[in-house]
Amino acid sequence: MEVQPVKLPIEQGGYLSFRPGERLKKAREAKALTLEQVSTTLKILPRMLEAIEQDRYKDLPEPVFVRGYLRLYADLVALPAADIVARFDEYYTADTGKSPQSQIQSQPLKRLPDISPRRLPTVKWGAIGGIALIIVLSFASVAVWQSALPQKVMAWFQNSPSTAPASETPVATNTINLPNTSTTQQAIDTLELSFTATTKVLIRDSSGKELANGEKVAGDTLKVTGESPFAIELNPADAVQFRFNQSPIDLKPYTVNGVVNFRLSR
Repeated sequence: MEVQPVKLPIEQGGYLSFRPGERLKKAREAKALTLEQVSTTLKILPRMLEAIEQDRYKDLPEPVFVRGYLRLYADLVALPAADIVARFDEYYTADTGKSPQSQIQSQPLKRLPDISPRRLPTVKWGAIGGIALIIVLSFASVAVWQSALPQKVMAWFQNSPSTAPASETPVATNTINLPNTSTTQQAIDTLELSFTATTKVLIRDSSGKELANGEKVAGDTLKVTGESPFAIELNPADAVQFRFNQSPIDLKPYTVNGVVNFRLSR
């Protein structure tokens, strides 16, 4: 009697057993789409799409970005996005030996040089303490207002006196909105941005709702909350320090011609 080898679950299922990138490629070819057409539609660089289709995970950015790319690609070629992302997590762990959930690492804070109290006149300490108290009270007020109104846009834009609120005067964008395919309550994510120069900002949540739309100037900060994946566009990107759920994100690998336009999810 001939004994048939036992297949592992990941090897079974024919077409469904393909790696996520291979499934996306076959679905794209079945719809007669070129890689350039997909790149233009999804606003994802061709080299990123090639790495995704070839499942070259070491050539891709952090998994938190790749999941957003996979969801977009799967929606475009009519594949189940949740299954594609689940397969990516499975193969990523098998290929790299790392968990895709732990790739965003908090960068260590730089230690500021000690300032000797003897170098500052005694009269200035009262002024410094007063400024610190005002800053603490300001942040506390913002936190209380944000917790009371979690669905409002948490930003003020100062581009001109006649500028209307972002919800009344939307700015045109080429970013593709993700469909709101989930009906269950999702975890709330937080984006924090600080600016060193005048920057145009556009942020949408998973339902396409605009959380920020306008212009920020040097010294401004912005904090918004919502459900990921977020559609984010920043111009110029090098004037922005970006944090996602309190973890810093380096925008340089995703910047093209000074502009960053990407999807961000857990």
